[in-house]
Amino acid sequence: LINEGFWVEAIGRKDTGIHVSKHLRYTSLDLTDELSVQQFFKTSIEQHTSIKSAALLAGGFAMGSLESTAYSDLEKQLNINFKTVYTLIRPLYQHMKEQGGGNIIVIAAKAAQHLEQGQGVLAYTL
Repeated sequence: LINEGFWVEAIGRKDTGIHVSKHLRYTSLDLTDELSVQQFFKTSIEQHTSIKSAALLAGGFAMGSLESTAYSDLEKQLNINFKTVYTLIRPLYQHMKEQGGGNIIVIAAKAAQHLEQGQGVLAYTL
């Protein structure tokens, strides 16, 4: 995408050492913090005028069976894997609706598609 002239805005929980270039900006951000995510998109829209497409890859992973996973562990996985997607999609959807459309791609858990691989991976197969 960058080689074709598109701007790429990457967001992560911590600094990953991504090499920033002319068309790539990396921002360290807590994706469960709705206000911070909204501010990120407000700034991005002001800088680029509009967002036409988004590929969302937010999420995390932890092992655990139904017997061994504490409720607090389940809540952590729900925060990482569901709330982050919600906080990202909501401002994008609102912006794209105002500009007449757009595309949002959400990459879900591979373990949910292949249940045999999901044994012991509670957050993805529950």
